[in-house]
Amino acid sequence: MSDTGLDLRPFWKKPRFYRSLAGLALANVVIYGAVTHRLATKQDRLTREEAALAQEIASRQEELSALQTEQERITRNDAVANAFWSEVVQPLTPGLTEAVAEIDRLAREAGVTRARTSYSQDLLAVGLREVKVSMPLQGTYFDLIRFINHLERSGRFFLVREIALGDTEGGQLNLRCDVSFFLKAVAATPAVAENAGTLLEP
Repeated sequence: MSDTGLDLRPFWKKPRFYRSLAGLALANVVIYGAVTHRLATKQDRLTREEAALAQEIASRQEELSALQTEQERITRNDAVANAFWSEVVQPLTPGLTEAVAEIDRLAREAGVTRARTSYSQDLLAVGLREVKVSMPLQGTYFDLIRFINHLERSGRFFLVREIALGDTEGGQLNLRCDVSFFLKAVAATPAVAENAGTLLEP
């Protein structure tokens, strides 16, 4: 040091330089540690999210495969049902198509939704064929009542045999309505009778 009290030594020989250098080094270590920890934490989170997404994708693919299989089964069954209708039902009972179309028309006019309907037939001794129809229906109470009234007043003589009330969904009632109507009996040809054994896939 000089007589004036000033430290004239080079800056690298002054203690303050080393203290500043140590402070910068410590700050770099802290910053590096914080950034490294943050990056490591983020990487772990991204790895977990990637694994969760991969699992979700695999689950969705399984669901899609199951839905595709179900859709294929439904498509095959629809084709069989359509063939059965055109090749078996219609030749056996002329007028059945018109009668079912009448039921559909009455359902639309009453605002009622008709689900998949089942049919059965009995040959009567009087030369008539009784067609029994079991229809799952959905609609409001008044719409269902209107539909049943339309059936009973129809010129095709629909006979309402049984009504079974189901559950309620959002103000809509589920109903099963069993109806019969009569058609002129027609003998089935051997080919038609053979096709009557066609079954749908479960």
